[in-house]
Amino acid sequence: GCHACETQEKMFGDNYQYINSVDCFYVQDKCAQEEIEATPTWIIGGEKFRGVQTIDKLKERTNC
Repeated sequence: GCHACETQEKMFGDNYQYINSVDCFYVQDKCAQEEIEATPTWIIGGEKFRGVQTIDKLKERTNC
């Protein structure tokens, strides 16, 4: 529900449905468990990346 999360979602358009996402507003326990301190936070290969990420940066980080 945050502005940055909405921006990130719009970048993916219809493909956003394929992303495994968790809304920390609704599942605060899970986010606390994962030590999510900011949204959006991407967890890729066990490493956390905070903030809006470009599609190119995500491709780079996931080796796509």
